[in-house]
Amino acid sequence: MLKEHRINFYFFNFYLKFYLKSFKTGGISCFHVLLLKFNYGNKKKAQLIHKIHSFQFTIKSHQYFIQWSSIVEIDKRKHESQ
Repeated sequence: MLKEHRINFYFFNFYLKFYLKSFKTGGISCFHVLLLKFNYGNKKKAQLIHKIHSFQFTIKSHQYFIQWSSIVEIDKRKHESQ
């Protein structure tokens, strides 16, 4: 059975969003990571500035490995017109 955890980090004008799916054992099966930059703090106008392909971090002495996968919808019409 999968549990989904969502962790949001806000710093300066950047927004790092994690989606963690883990098994009951605590093993992580899938991560979804986006680093977004807000235009004037408006989430709807968030711009995808970086894709994190993979990295490791530790939560409560458990080490996790993150692999990139797109999951968050971004307003593409704004970007296509630019």
